[in-house]
Amino acid sequence: MTTAVLKNRLLDLTDRSFDEAEWGATTTREFVEMLAPMLTLDFSTRPTTVVLHSDVDVGDQLLVAAAEPARKRGEWRVRQDLWDAVVDCVSGHTYVWDGARAVARSPEDLDESAVPRLPTVTPEELGNWREAFADEVRPSVDPDVQDALDRWRDAPTSSQLLPQRYRNRWYGVLKRHVRGRLETWFADHAVDPPTDWIVTSAPSRTSAGDDTEHLRSVALRAVRMMTRAELERLDLPVSVVARMSR
Repeated sequence: MTTAVLKNRLLDLTDRSFDEAEWGATTTREFVEMLAPMLTLDFSTRPTTVVLHSDVDVGDQLLVAAAEPARKRGEWRVRQDLWDAVVDCVSGHTYVWDGARAVARSPEDLDESAVPRLPTVTPEELGNWREAFADEVRPSVDPDVQDALDRWRDAPTSSQLLPQRYRNRWYGVLKRHVRGRLETWFADHAVDPPTDWIVTSAPSRTSAGDDTEHLRSVALRAVRMMTRAELERLDLPVSVVARMSR
């Protein structure tokens, strides 16, 4: 599919909340390039198309990716390295505390006498958290979404299976689980938590210039997605055309 179609699919799958900027990219093309070799761009087609390579195993990263919105959602979040240390139960890494940060170690690089290991959940523990949440909300769940709730409970690789109306609530529950697990670990190991391990979101202040740039970016993205017929109907202000001719 083209990058424009991919962007629309991502917006559909995330209830219009997907934003490349949250992942450090300014365009969908940059976002795709960040995901190589799982995704690559085929420049031999017009327009350029995105290729998903089926021989690449992405299963190990699905759990962490599915949990990522929970880390960001709300007025506070757990610092990225510590969040990964708790929720990444599928990569095979062991996370250790080096005195300042959580560091991922592969089995072959792990020294049994090394610094303390952080409390990564097991898949079973994560499944228990999901099951407890599903049981809690079930009495209020409409019959038409009961099946979706059960699929989400049994398939922890995708939070998108959870009905939208319950996602924010689950994200809050998951954050509290992660935070509580880390607080207990810090206390049990007599470790002083870093001052920035909980990040509080502050309201952003957008200047007039920033707002203009945002509108310009949105307009350019819209133009790139237009068909020939839509472009022919595009109504440009005379003042803009005059500036272009200077």
